[in-house]
Amino acid sequence: LITIIATTLGFLLGVVFATLSQSPIFLIRWFIAGYVEIWRNTPLLVQLVWIHLALPLLTGVSTTAFQSGLIAMSLQASAYFTEIVRAGIQSVHRGQWEAAFALALPRWTLWTRIIIPPAIRTTIPPLANLSISLFKATSILAIISVDEFMTITTRVSNHALKPIEIFTFAALVYFIIGYAMSRGTLNLERYLQKSD
Repeated sequence: LITIIATTLGFLLGVVFATLSQSPIFLIRWFIAGYVEIWRNTPLLVQLVWIHLALPLLTGVSTTAFQSGLIAMSLQASAYFTEIVRAGIQSVHRGQWEAAFALALPRWTLWTRIIIPPAIRTTIPPLANLSISLFKATSILAIISVDEFMTITTRVSNHALKPIEIFTFAALVYFIIGYAMSRGTLNLERYLQKSD
C-alpha cells in the first residue's frame, strides 16, 4: 500500500516539477533544483526520522508512523521522478517543440499532447526500476515501527526463533513481487512499441 501510494504521489509530483523545471522563470527552476538535490542527496533513514520526530515539533502537527513513512517516501520518490521525467522531456525531439510552437498550440495542449506522452514512454524503464527500489525501501519503515512487511517478518522471526527460514521467505516474497513488477514493465514497453 505504501509503495503504491508513494509511487503514485511521487510520480504525479515528479511530472509537475519536471514540467515546471522547464520554466523561463529562474526562481521556479532554482526552487525545483534545490528540492531535488535535498531529497536525492540525503538518506531516506534521516528523512524518515526527521519527518517523524522533528516536523511535528516545528509545525505542531503530529503524524502517525504510517503517515510519516508515506510522506518521506513520497517526497523522496518525487525528487527522483522529477529527474527521470525531466530527462524524458529533454529527449523529446526539438522538431516536435518547434511544430507545436509553429501551430501556436496552447501550453496545456503542448504539454499534455505533444511533450509528456513521448517523454513518459521513453522513461518507462527507469520509472519501473525506481518503483521496484521504492518497494524494497519500504523495509526501512520498520525503524519507526510502521506495520509493513519487514516489521511483521521481524516479529514472527522473534516469536518463532527461526530467523534464517523467516527472512529467507521474506526475501523470496520481495523477489517474486519485484520480478512481477519487472515483467509487467517489460510487457508494457512491448505494448507501447507495438502501438507506435
